[in-house]
Amino acid sequence: MTNEQLAQRLRDHDMRPTKQRLAIAAHLFDGTDKHVSAESVYTTLKQAGIHLSIGTVYNSLRHFADAGLLRAVPGLGDHLTYDTNIGAHHHLLDVDTGEIIDIPALSQPVTSADLPQGYELEAVEITYKVKRTS
Repeated sequence: MTNEQLAQRLRDHDMRPTKQRLAIAAHLFDGTDKHVSAESVYTTLKQAGIHLSIGTVYNSLRHFADAGLLRAVPGLGDHLTYDTNIGAHHHLLDVDTGEIIDIPALSQPVTSADLPQGYELEAVEITYKVKRTS
C-alpha cells in the first residue's frame, strides 16, 4: 500500500494521517496478517529510524482498533495483542509463550484434532461479543 493509500484509509476512518500514524500503518498493513503488541511495533519502528514515543504507538493502536482497522485480542495476564486480520476467525493462545495463533472460524467447539501439530488443548474460554438491537 502506498503512503497516499494509507493516508486515505486513515481519513476514511476519521483519523488524521500524521507521520507517526502513517509509519505505524505501513508496518501493520503491509499485506501480511500479524499479531503485534505496542512494544513490538515501537521497537520495530525505532530500529527502522522512525522517531515516535511509546505513548503514540499505544494511542494509535487503540484508535486503529476502535475504528475497526485492527482487532484487540487479550493475551496472558493483562497483555493486549492487536491482530491485523479483522476477518472472521478464532485464536489459539499458547499459554507457555503467549503466542496467538489464527485458526479458521468454526461452527463447533475446537477439539484436539483442530490444533496445530505439537499442541494440546489446555482450556477453552469463549467470549461472545454482542450489542443491543434497536
